[in-house]
Formats: sequence, structure tokens, C-alpha cells
Amino acid sequence: MLKSIAASRLLRTQNLDTISWGDLDSADPHVHEAVTSLLRQQGAFPDGLRAAMLEGLYILPFTLNLALTLLPAERASALYWSAFARTSREKRSLFLEPLLELAQEGWSLLLALMSHSEPEVAEDAVLLALRWLERGGREVLEGPDLLQKPTGASAQRKLAVGLAQLLFAPHQALESRWLGWAVRLARSADYQAANLAVQSLARYHLRGQEEERELALEGLLRANNHPHRMVRLEALTQLRKLQLQPAECWRSVTAMRLYGLDPDALVTAQRWLWIQEVEQLTSYERVQAEDLRQDCQDPEVLEALKLLASQGLNGSLLGGS
Repeated sequence: MLKSIAASRLLRTQNLDTISWGDLDSADPHVHEAVTSLLRQQGAFPDGLRAAMLEGLYILPFTLNLALTLLPAERASALYWSAFARTSREKRSLFLEPLLELAQEGWSLLLALMSHSEPEVAEDAVLLALRWLERGGREVLEGPDLLQKPTGASAQRKLAVGLAQLLFAPHQALESRWLGWAVRLARSADYQAANLAVQSLARYHLRGQEEERELALEGLLRANNHPHRMVRLEALTQLRKLQLQPAECWRSVTAMRLYGLDPDALVTAQRWLWIQEVEQLTSYERVQAEDLRQDCQDPEVLEALKLLASQGLNGSLLGGS
């Protein structure tokens, strides 16, 4: 108590704009209380401190909390916007707690920062947004699609991977409300995010809830035409795990045939394997398989074609010299 009184008396004798705010961060808690109390009495946030923070200076837990305490939420958000963009990268993690305190306005600020034109600012905002979702709740994900917020490719990838890990890591229990996110992330340009989403789509389908099966299967079939070969192969792997009903089987085979020959020979061979398992290859597809066997030198592809022949494929496939 005596320390608090002494600190308060000392502060009243000087102009607050002359305080070394950087030194205050490591000061005694009683000094923090005295400064905050005195500023509340004056009813104003120090102009000098505000100007410095707008330029990325004095970004400390104490000053960030002081702004949160003394300023209306919208003014604190405006101050944080400029301070976040201008401060050093290692200090941006300090904004998490104040943004959580701002609740919806804090989330809105992160959305705006994710769209920042400077790539490093956007990337740091993405990382902070993912931590915000872990700590502050995921209900905001039911709003507008976040994936289009970052304009830079790197920030977009970080966001996609982070969301996929947050919602669809193998240890995570599936929630029906995130099925739409699984479909969107399965189309992500980042193959890590897309693969996690593809695996979750198979899990959604396998758990057998009727309202989920159709959308999950649609997402898997689209992933079989993903630009990245690793995603196409993963989608095929997951598709083979499903217990498809006759109508689903017909729909899936039709979609595969509409895609035609894949640019990657291994994907094509694996597709034929799956079609042969659930239906039968057409005579034209058998001719294509034979042509591929004769032209291909890839051991993985040849092994897949050998397996295809062992499943009862008629004709000369692997039967010639």
C-alpha cells in the first residue's frame, strides 16, 4: 500500500508524456496500478504514448493493456492496427491477449490484418488468428469464408494448413458443422491442407450419417481432380476405403471416367484399379491400359498394372512379351 501511494505521488509531480514507457514494463506492479489509476482520473490516453505506439514503439504488455483499459474498443482497435503493422515481428504475439479481450472486434481486426498488403504483416496476422481460434472459440468460422482473406500465397497456405490442422487433425473428433470447411479445404492449393481435408471427408462418409454422406462423397470426387498429384492419389486411397451404395458407386465411376486420362500415369493406373474393383473396365480402357504398359518405364505404374491384371482383367495386358 505504501509503495502504491509513493508511486502515485511521484507520478503526479511529472508530465506523463515524459515517462519512459519502456522502463515501466518491468516496473513494480504498484507502479502499474498507480499509472493506470492516474490516467483513469485524467480520462485521457497520453498523446505521446499513442503517437509512439502508432509508429510501433513501446509495444509492451503494459502499454497494450493500458490502451485496452483507457480507450473505447473501436479506438483501441485502430491503435492496434497501426501498431501491429509497424512493430517488429517478434513482438506481434503480444497482441493476442488484448485481441481476445476485444472479442468480436478483436477478431474483426485480425481479419483486416490478414488482408494487409505487406506479406509479413498478413502472415503474422494469420498465425495470430489461428491462435485466437484455439483460445477464443471457433464459432466465427461459421461466418464468411476466411480462405480468401489473405491476398498473398504464403499467407493463404499458412491459413489453409492451420485451419485443416485445427479442425481435421486425426486426433480431432469430427463435428458436422465443419463438413463444409472440409469440402473447401480439400480444394486448397496447399497439398498438406487438402490431404488432411480429404482424409476427414472419408471419415465423415464412413461414420454413416445420411445428411453428410452426399456432401462428403462430392468433396472426395472433386479432390480426385485436384491440381496436385499427391492430393489425387490420397483422394483415391480414401475413396477405396468407403462402402459405397450402388447409386454412389455409379456416380463415382462416372465422375472418374469424365476426368479421363490423368496427366500422371500412376494416378491413371490407380483409378483403373479402383474402377475394376467396384465395376469393370470397358474394352477401350483395357486397350488404354495395354498401351500404357508398353510405353511406361515407371516401376510403380507397372506394379499397379500388374495388380490390375491379377484382378481378372481379360485381354493381352501384361500377357505379351
